[in-house]
Amino acid sequence: MTEPDAQSRLIVHVAERGENSGRVVLRLGTGEPHAIAIEAALRVAHAFQSELESLFIEDQQIIDACAHDFARELSICGRYARTFHPSDLHAVFAHDAHRAEQRIAALARAAEIHYAARVMQ
Repeated sequence: MTEPDAQSRLIVHVAERGENSGRVVLRLGTGEPHAIAIEAALRVAHAFQSELESLFIEDQQIIDACAHDFARELSICGRYARTFHPSDLHAVFAHDAHRAEQRIAALARAAEIHYAARVMQ
């Protein structure tokens, strides 16, 4: 089993007293959410009969950085580069968030767990 990279790691948080108890929160970022973390969050939500909420975090520093003239997106091989506009990055973030929400929503529905999703900067 491989360890997920830092960008695709999920953080699971169970609400404590004084918070909106009965809620498990998943922190999502760019990339594919890790299946093990999603499964763990669903199991915790099921065990505590709580809701599941995902927070997709848009990194404003990355968006700000891509507005500079020197910022480039490099291909994996490093042979190709292109400029990146902030609106392009917003589209990538929106696509990743939507794909993650659909996947988690389907799993939560199958487990009969209430699910909500938010995008934050």
